[in-house]
Amino acid sequence: LNIKEVRVKQNPELNEAFFEQYGEKVNSEEDFNNMVDEEITSYKEYQNKAANRTILKEQLAGKLDFEIPEGVLKNEVEFKLKQQERAQQEGEEKASEDEAKTKAEKDAAEHLRLAVFLQKMLENDEISVNEDEVKQRFVMNAQMLGMDPNELIQQEHGKQFYQETYQMVVEDTVLDYLADQVLS
Repeated sequence: LNIKEVRVKQNPELNEAFFEQYGEKVNSEEDFNNMVDEEITSYKEYQNKAANRTILKEQLAGKLDFEIPEGVLKNEVEFKLKQQERAQQEGEEKASEDEAKTKAEKDAAEHLRLAVFLQKMLENDEISVNEDEVKQRFVMNAQMLGMDPNELIQQEHGKQFYQETYQMVVEDTVLDYLADQVLS
């Protein structure tokens, strides 16, 4: 056993140079502590909203039961099967062909029913989607992929990616609205 290095974590000194890193909002230790508290509170609220959305989606999946046009369902099943194939190529456990198709059919039907429900909620309850949030998420996701958002949106898969981002924002918006209605 050879010890190559011993490190001691040293917290930075809370001085003007440190506070300057955070812009005009932070000028003192109290301001810094308030900022950290706000970030922690915001993160916890985000986690709670995400948990509420997951619970609502699971409950809706069990309640939404209506026919989906066969052609639409078939296309979605094919899309889900392709997603499963990509996941398996990335190292996920391979399912049998029958299991994969059964899962794809179930996931596709649930996804489409939820999408129809969410769209109806948008129309009927006058809920609006924040287009700026859609754009912001698209730009952030494009940058995380190392792509220029302006170039990506010009490509066919970029347009599809934007549409998927829009659907995610719709889902979050409507589910947050429903959670607020239930919890208030």
